Amino acid sequence: ASWRNGAVAIAYMGIALLRLAERGVIDLDAPIAAYLADSPSLADSPSLADLPDAERITPRQLITMTAGVPDYVPDPGFAAANAADPFRAWTADELIAYGIAQPPLFDPGTNWDYSHTAIVILGEVMSAAAGIPLAEILRQEVLEPLGLQRTVSEQTAAIPAPFLNGFTGERGI
Repeated sequence: ASWRNGAVAIAYMGIALLRLAERGVIDLDAPIAAYLADSPSLADSPSLADLPDAERITPRQLITMTAGVPDYVPDPGFAAANAADPFRAWTADELIAYGIAQPPLFDPGTNWDYSHTAIVILGEVMSAAAGIPLAEILRQEVLEPLGLQRTVSEQTAAIPAPFLNGFTGERGI
């Protein structure tokens, strides 16, 4: 059976981040601004170009949710857009834009708050550091070593059959 792993993917991100750090691909405590500037695709990202505190935020703070980056999920604009098109495949830039349209919650490293936006930013930083897409990083660093052959990174609402559905009426169906 197949199912969405949801927040378990954040654990995958942490594992992959630590494996990249062990090999010197990424520095957990270096400002993310360097990774953003070194990536042509990210340097052109409107959301990441406007990221507050990129000179003070580190990968460690993003994964531990201590960067002060607001969460896009409770943003009223995002909630309305998501409800209007629940099957939409959001880009990282779109999600980040919703999150950083709000002021930072606190100075990086001084507090904690759950943030999907921070995880999306971290994915972009990891991809820039490794030079490959996040889905490939997760496959190489986590999924293959654990033998998780049917676990995939999917940006659509598709779930390969057979699947378990623990929600009725989810997404209006």
